[in-house]
Amino acid sequence: MGILDKQRARKEEKIKKEEALEKQEKQEKKRAQKLKELKRATDLSKEEIQYLIKMIAHTKFDGLEMQIIYSITAKLQNQLKNKVKWDGKD
Repeated sequence: MGILDKQRARKEEKIKKEEALEKQEKQEKKRAQKLKELKRATDLSKEEIQYLIKMIAHTKFDGLEMQIIYSITAKLQNQLKNKVKWDGKD
């Protein structure tokens, strides 16, 4: 194998690596876009969170339910706080 053959082989290898990198970047962008769409589809809006908190507040719960309801309400309040914080930055 001569020098020209080696140079050609290196050039072809470099091109293949660049193409593989581009393909990987495209796949990562597609994956990120799908995750973003899924998150948008499953996130509760500020109004929905507020509605759920109000519904919980106006409902009577008994003994064992209280711990679960407290935990859920705390999570909803944290989501609402984060949503208000992020909405304020836009």
